[in-house]
Amino acid sequence: MKAALWTAAGDDGRGPARGQTACGGIAVAIDNEIYDRIGQTWWDERSPLNILHGSMTPGRFAYFREVLTRQRNGRAAGLRALDVGCGGGFLAEEFARLGFDVVGVDPSAVSIEAARTHASGLRLDEEHRCLVHGLRHQGRGSS
Repeated sequence: MKAALWTAAGDDGRGPARGQTACGGIAVAIDNEIYDRIGQTWWDERSPLNILHGSMTPGRFAYFREVLTRQRNGRAAGLRALDVGCGGGFLAEEFARLGFDVVGVDPSAVSIEAARTHASGLRLDEEHRCLVHGLRHQGRGSS
């Protein structure tokens, strides 16, 4: 399988043909509406969305934990995190558990509701929060 990596056209105006990737493969349309169709299943271990939690979250969060250890001796007190594209809130919750004040944002209202529902069950100290908010893209020319 070739990567679907888009590149900008060079100075000569040439680049991958429309529908082609820089690697010569065929571009596959990204279906972001899937998050509205099945976004309520982020935390269901049988859901394809939950694969991110089991396989990606531990590795991604290990990186952040390592940086936090190096730069702040592992102390998260007083820190804030913004999780852009938070989906079901996997990383947002991990940061909240460490003591961060977290705001997660996502364009999928269904995913945001799943994240809110799950985060409401967290047992966090009063001073630590895990908030999730929906974002809606306003098209060009919108106010």
